[in-house]
Amino acid sequence: PSSFSTASISGNYVFGLTGWDASGNSSVVVGTATVANGTVSGGTLDANDGGTVSSSVTFSGTLKVDASGRGTLTSGTAQANFTFYVVSSGKLLAIAIDPTTGAVATGLVEQQKSAVYSNTSVTGTMVFDSESATTTPAPQASLGLLTSPGDGTASFSFDDDAGGALSLQSGTGTFTFDSSASGRFTLSLQAQQGQIPYVGYMLATNEAFVMGTGSKPSFGSFQPQEAGPFSS
Repeated sequence: PSSFSTASISGNYVFGLTGWDASGNSSVVVGTATVANGTVSGGTLDANDGGTVSSSVTFSGTLKVDASGRGTLTSGTAQANFTFYVVSSGKLLAIAIDPTTGAVATGLVEQQKSAVYSNTSVTGTMVFDSESATTTPAPQASLGLLTSPGDGTASFSFDDDAGGALSLQSGTGTFTFDSSASGRFTLSLQAQQGQIPYVGYMLATNEAFVMGTGSKPSFGSFQPQEAGPFSS
């Protein structure tokens, strides 16, 4: 297929991978980069390895794809070395290759739908999910609705499962987009259980990969919800 070539992987891409480091700590990485004719430039990533956060790490590198659809992204940054398989020119499935630390992670690489993002890129109601596989103190998952009027503010209502302890978390939050308009943002949610900080990268309007930047690494996403009403 035409998508099985180096030249066909072109444009701005966002990635999100989750796994474990050599010590068994939960590890997450999210980021973005521009690809053109096998050259990777303008890369920025954020990583959370067992609660140790690396923010806005820049990278560049090279990308190659063979006729089978298998490809590699090679850079000088440990968290930005991947082997991947092409699903389409806009979607890749990836595994992290980091021999220096022994970390393992898998995830998605998807093409951004726009080149410029701001507060107005998050407007309306989105379905939000986030999951942490850490066992200390317990694994945790959240799923619910995130709503924003497009001015950088938000409200949310999530079902939360913390190691089997179920609760409904709700509150307000704020989005802050980077001045580069590349789609990187931070999201701070204030819930009954305390502040929940995230960093994310936009895929499209109302759609993003997110990473929890607290002591419990988490990975998730939000996607636009279709207009209701909904009924059984």
